[in-house]
Amino acid sequence: MRVGSLLYYLRHYPPGFLVKKALRVYFGSFLEKWEEKSWKKSVRVPEIRTIPHGVFRPEKKVVDRIMEGKIRLLGTEVELGRWKTDPETGYEYPLVFYKGPRREHYKRRGLVGKADVKRVWEPSRFQWAVILALAWRSYGEKAYLDKLVELIRSWEKDNPFPYGPNWVTPMEVAIRGINLYYALSVAWNGLKGKDKEEINRMLYLHGLYLWKNRREEWSPTVRSNHYLSDLLGLLYLGYAFNQANWYRWARKELEREMFVQVFPEGVSWEVSLSYHRLNTEIFTLAAQLTRISGDPFPDPWMERLRRMHWFLRVTMRPDGLWPLIGDSDDGRILDLDFGERRDFSQVLDGGVVLFRDGGLKTREHVGPWARLVFGEEVKVWEGIEEREVEGEFLYPRSGYAVVRWGNFYFITRCGEMGLNGTGGHAHNDLLSFELYWGEPFIVDPGTYTYTGDPGKRNLYRSTKAHSTLSVDEREQNPLTQDLFKLFDRAHGRISMRKTGKEVEIVGEHRGFYPVVHRRRFRIGGEKVEIEDEIRGKGVHLLEFYFISPVEIWASGGRAVFQGKRGKLVLEYPEKLESEVSPFDLSPSYGVLVPGYRLRLSTREELPVRFRFTLRRM
Repeated sequence: MRVGSLLYYLRHYPPGFLVKKALRVYFGSFLEKWEEKSWKKSVRVPEIRTIPHGVFRPEKKVVDRIMEGKIRLLGTEVELGRWKTDPETGYEYPLVFYKGPRREHYKRRGLVGKADVKRVWEPSRFQWAVILALAWRSYGEKAYLDKLVELIRSWEKDNPFPYGPNWVTPMEVAIRGINLYYALSVAWNGLKGKDKEEINRMLYLHGLYLWKNRREEWSPTVRSNHYLSDLLGLLYLGYAFNQANWYRWARKELEREMFVQVFPEGVSWEVSLSYHRLNTEIFTLAAQLTRISGDPFPDPWMERLRRMHWFLRVTMRPDGLWPLIGDSDDGRILDLDFGERRDFSQVLDGGVVLFRDGGLKTREHVGPWARLVFGEEVKVWEGIEEREVEGEFLYPRSGYAVVRWGNFYFITRCGEMGLNGTGGHAHNDLLSFELYWGEPFIVDPGTYTYTGDPGKRNLYRSTKAHSTLSVDEREQNPLTQDLFKLFDRAHGRISMRKTGKEVEIVGEHRGFYPVVHRRRFRIGGEKVEIEDEIRGKGVHLLEFYFISPVEIWASGGRAVFQGKRGKLVLEYPEKLESEVSPFDLSPSYGVLVPGYRLRLSTREELPVRFRFTLRRM
């Protein structure tokens, strides 16, 4: 290990991490042999008890695609059966021991070309297995059951336990285990003899793996959706195999983690909207399973889960989609249609059923996610009256502020970077904003990729990729060599007040220290006013960015955003030099679509103020 790397780890990681890393590097082969012997001990595998679930007809076009062996995931056509191969690059990941010294190869270092292990992990989450099982139950065609068994056997042959990319991360094992459990529960009566026995044993090994590695993704300072997923998998498989120690331990940890990983205001401490959605799904599934088991979580825990659902509801745009603020990798526990990745309403359906709250109701018919998880209980849906959610909402700890007035929607963020200041899934987007006014005009560009392209990864989490200010081409928070760290230097804060029919949102951060950026939004009177105050000394390059999905024309202090149903006009000081350039947006992981970026720039002596006005035409 180089001295620079050693100093980096000493500065940013607890000592235990270094000890564990050293053991793996220098004693990897010994650990592998010892661990392998422990796995090979004869284990008596109990038969599962099936989980209560609903049955419905999945979309035929989705089922047909799975039957053809091809589905589209993460922006790529994936061939089911090539379980270790990156479909984009053709690179095949080797079968190394899951705890061996080459383990890092699958994560952040040593990748070949632009191979992305997420494209291998995603089809191995077995969400397609639940769809095939449901198709067999609802359509009655044996071919669906045969295909299910064929694909599971194919996967097990390519991924011998516990070797290869699909055994490296407990989170992937947990999500696969949950989906395999639901698929088995749905198809249990159709499986015969050896098929049932072998798949049952395969599922049990998933639970055994999670139990032996239950602390693998735990840290005393930073824990995330990975650890929550591990716990959920252990909770489900502890219930499935009546393993009281698995179940009790996972339930106790999930109860604790709600108050560690979720702020009192109901926002996940990862501060990414997509990861908040994933964590809300995890906790909702845990809540339902404990209700089934007869030991539900206490009222304070459920109240915080209700707030998580309400934050999701508040941040939904009028078009039924969500902004992609912070990281977004399309992560799901259960995915029953492989549909629009910016639609989070499936999880909100669960909130409607759990809390009998019409404010969380966003559509006329309950979706497949809630129908599977809640079964017959979804009948209460019809009797719950939908309520409109409008007004102004502030979440000061996570830094979110939202204004919802009919067909007008505005959201901004200026707060901490999350994950105890390490910013694992945050972007340099402080005081950036999204504006939907009958249609989207100003948007967050998304994420695009993680390890598949480090350059693009850093581009899409950079300051210049968001509708905010950049000073001297610096980042609000330093982009490090670690693609999953964004240490909080900016210390953003936000406030909101309403005066008559006008809302004022004020945010400030110190990311360009000693320069301080303070932005004031005034919303009301058919316009949005932005006042930027930049405090400091000396002459600095100031660049204001606006990211849009629609074409932009700018000159002479006026920019026009040409939407499909109207225009948005931005008035700005004429001394600012304007430049419009193409800038691809990423509505889903691995997907790019055309977009535009407006750059307004000048060199100014500080302190200085600038005013902008946005009007709908």
